[in-house]
Order: sequence, then C-alpha cells, then structure tokens
Amino acid sequence: VIMLYFKYFDFFLFRNIIFFLLWYFVIVYYYYTKYEQLQKNQFSDSKLMARVDGRGSFEDITVLFVDIQNYTWISEKFESPTLISQFLDYYILYIEWIIVKYDWLLDKVMWDGIMLIFRWKDKEKRAVRCALEVLHKKDYFVETLKTMVIWNFQKWLIEKENIEKSAIYAVLKQYSFNFKVWIATWNVFVWNVWWKNINAVTVIGDTVNLANRLEAANKIYKTNLLTDEKTVSALGSDFLFRFVDKIRVRWKKEISNIYQPFKYKDDVDILPLTKESLVQWNIFINHYFRKNHQEALEAIDAYNVSNPWDPLAGIYMDRVKCMINDKFPFEDWDGTREFDGCK
Repeated sequence: VIMLYFKYFDFFLFRNIIFFLLWYFVIVYYYYTKYEQLQKNQFSDSKLMARVDGRGSFEDITVLFVDIQNYTWISEKFESPTLISQFLDYYILYIEWIIVKYDWLLDKVMWDGIMLIFRWKDKEKRAVRCALEVLHKKDYFVETLKTMVIWNFQKWLIEKENIEKSAIYAVLKQYSFNFKVWIATWNVFVWNVWWKNINAVTVIGDTVNLANRLEAANKIYKTNLLTDEKTVSALGSDFLFRFVDKIRVRWKKEISNIYQPFKYKDDVDILPLTKESLVQWNIFINHYFRKNHQEALEAIDAYNVSNPWDPLAGIYMDRVKCMINDKFPFEDWDGTREFDGCK
C-alpha cells in the first residue's frame, strides 16, 4: 500500500510539473509574439517612424525643446552630485506630469534639456498647447517642492531625502525659476536606430540650424517661448501669438520669421497681453519693417504706456532710437537684427 501511494504521488507530481511547464511556455510565447507584433506595428503604421529596415523617411514633424533658464548657475549652487541628480529627477517628473496628455515621442534628454517630437494630426497645436501649459504652471514646480518640505518638517520627517529637498528649494527660491522653450515644424529625415540592444528614433535635418537659433533667440529677446512661421500658420483662432523678429539662419541666405505664442483660448496664457495691446504691437511692427522710424518710435511709446512690463518693447525702443540717431539701416537692409546696424 505504501509503495502504491508513493508511485501515485510521484506520477501526480510529475504530471503537474509537465502541465505547469507547458502552460508557462505557452504564456511566455504568447506575450513575446504579442510584444513583437506591437513593436512592428509601432514602426510600420506610424507615419513618423522610419521603417525597421533602416531606410528611414522624410516627414513633416513638430519639435519642442524645453530647458531650464540659468541651469548652469543653479547646478553650481548645489553642493553635491546627489542634489543635482535629485533636482533633475523632480524636474523631469514635473515635465512628464504636464506633457503626458499631448501624444508625443521622446527624442532625447540632455541634462535639463528635453526634446519632444509631435506627429500626426494637429501636431503644431498640441506642441504649442504643451509649451504654454509647461510655462503657465512653472511656479507649481517650486511651490510643490516647498509644500513637501514644510509638511515633512512639520511631521518631524527629518530624513535624508527631505533634507535634500530643503537644500534644493533653498537654491531655487533665490531666483525666479523659469523655462526656455522653442518649437519648430520642418521636413526632416526620421531615422530609426534599430540595433541589437538599441531602439530609438531621432531626426536629422539641415533646419536644425533654425532650431539652434530659436533657442539662443530666447536670451536675446528675453522671451521664454519662440516658434517658427510654419508652426504658427497651423494654430488657428484658438491661439494668440505675436510677431517677434526676422532672423537669418547661420550659413544660410533665407530669412525666417519668429513668433511668440502666449495664449490658448481662455484657459492658458503666459503674458498679460490684451487683444488691444496686440493691435498696438502689430502697428509698431508694421512701421518698423517699413523703415518708418519716427512713426515706429511713437507706436512703441504708446504700446509701452499700457505694457511697461514687456522687455521686448524695451529692446525694440532702443533699436529704433539707434536707427534714428545713427541713420540706420542702410537702403539694402534685409530686416534682420544682424544687419540693422544696432546691437
């Protein structure tokens, strides 16, 4: 009886082990093939993605790049690599919390710089809405950090992590925390990097020079969001934006118009600029590029009365005065800042 019992038990155990292994391999195979199919669909159905065979394709896409204003200064104030790492972790979590609803692809992260790709229908609108929301809620990042620190210290949760948060907040409160964002839409070569252990998407194009200029132009014009003409032409009446200037892309003859979006419907705005003030601004810009310098000076003076907060108006006022006093620009002036004779 004992021998029969052990024989039955051995057979039962063996049978269940076999069944378990069979089902295990079936389930693993099912999910593996499903994952492979998802990967293939992702790279074959998407108009943005290049083909898996590496041939790539040219596509119109919208790129958004966001980074932290004065990041170098901030990072130098932190006393350890740990604080820099913690700060960047909080920052990227904050950005992700906002942008997750706008259907984007991550191209790359370069310390504080995050490059996103927008594709498909309404890509320009989604990119600008995303940028406006990031800028509109910029104070939320610092305020949340402050709230977490105060709450934890009140609860006597004086732990290493909270001390690090406190040190980060102490640095950030020393200046006005802000971002720089540029957006551009262009036709680029979209390349899928599909190697054995690497799967990534990147964009390659000569117009990356324009992107570089847009990022640098934020410093010149004291703005925090700039975009190109191709992007704003697709925005529609739900958005408000203003003309900023004409720039020449380095090594190129073409001149590009750049704009500053500042409002979406009645929900999100980043400038206290009314429609009436926008009309005044457009009157000034019209005089300026027609070389009506005296009329331009009067127009920018009128604009300044109702918008003394606007640093861009001060930049243009100095430029117009320079043109009047030094009799610039020359007759062959192309409209760009580089050749107006004023710096």
